[in-house]
Amino acid sequence: MFVRPLSFDEHTAFEIRCRAAGMCSSTLCLPEPPGHVFVFEEEEMIKGWIITVPALDRENRGLLCSVWVEPPFRGKGVACELIQSALVWAMENQMDAIELWVRETNRSARRLYLQFGFRETGRMRTPEGSEKDQAVHMIYPIPEPIAA
Repeated sequence: MFVRPLSFDEHTAFEIRCRAAGMCSSTLCLPEPPGHVFVFEEEEMIKGWIITVPALDRENRGLLCSVWVEPPFRGKGVACELIQSALVWAMENQMDAIELWVRETNRSARRLYLQFGFRETGRMRTPEGSEKDQAVHMIYPIPEPIAA
């Protein structure tokens, strides 16, 4: 089991496979570098992924725009490994912070992000395609590197 970045050449095959399996919507947008798709693999099968991109509206900010873990692998540390990879990506790309939007009703994901040190900012929005459900904005400030 390991997490690795998906190469840009693998994007099309990944997107087709995700749609065929019903694991992503028709709006899945895979990033170009410096954004990344990190996948969690076990026995050459993808069990989860996370998509990171630079935030368009803020310089030096990253955005987690999609996290997915196959249902049989939830609660087994896969999401933790993926989030850790995203945080390393943000540090390596000299981001000041990484942010995300999560549905208010997705309590398990919110709890996981809080455990990682994300904090809720109080900002809310209604996700596209939803009339009732609200999304909560969360942010993780990237720590300054320790000087040698």
